[in-house]
Amino acid sequence: MKNIVNDNKRYKLNRSISGIIQEDRIWEQWYDQSIFSKKLPKMIQKDYLFSCINNDRNRIIINNRGMKKFTAEEFDSIILEYEKAFAALGLTKGDVICTIGLTTPEMYVIKYSATSLGLITCNLNVFDIGIDDNGKNRLYRQLENVDPKMIFTLDMLEDKIYSVINDEKFSRAIKVSMPLENSTPKYNPERLAIKLQLVKDFLSGKVINNKISLNDFLMLGKNISRENIIEIYEENLPCNISFTSALQE
Repeated sequence: MKNIVNDNKRYKLNRSISGIIQEDRIWEQWYDQSIFSKKLPKMIQKDYLFSCINNDRNRIIINNRGMKKFTAEEFDSIILEYEKAFAALGLTKGDVICTIGLTTPEMYVIKYSATSLGLITCNLNVFDIGIDDNGKNRLYRQLENVDPKMIFTLDMLEDKIYSVINDEKFSRAIKVSMPLENSTPKYNPERLAIKLQLVKDFLSGKVINNKISLNDFLMLGKNISRENIIEIYEENLPCNISFTSALQE
């Protein structure tokens, strides 16, 4: 097999290797070591995002496949809606919010709103539903490891993941269904295909039980004022859990 690794871009770590992944951090060999001494901004991710665009609030910040666009002002307003809904549920710092979906605008909103409140996000891969890890489904194992308080799922993926999400192990997690059609214009042929697929899933029983709609979730925060939102920034406060091939058992 041809070696495609460019060793000219590899840096010497100048430290012994113990064999413990989280201590060795061998991926750092691909980065200029001076970058690790730089000071990171001391603010929540949402504030850093908007600080980077200065006062250009009309700038398009999300362009979803050319079908739906959001300005910075619109995106900020939507993030606040989600923050209010999370706050209404009484979630506390360190609670884990899992998402299983595609790269839709809602996924970004959940990320920035949840982490603003000190919650930890964890985006899981739908394709892990078909992988076995030593006799246990990989998606099941990942959910079991992070013990989420909430699970957001894209409605078009329910037929693939319902069996795991409906397991008694995750019965206490709040399930929220995100409609894919939200990511398309009102008059778009994709919407018909989506509706037909959802009807087919419903008739075949391939659905997630005891879920609430995204709109119902957002309605929870209707009576929460901006002043009652407590955003949290702490140094070294975790904000995201990622499962990568290097960390799989």
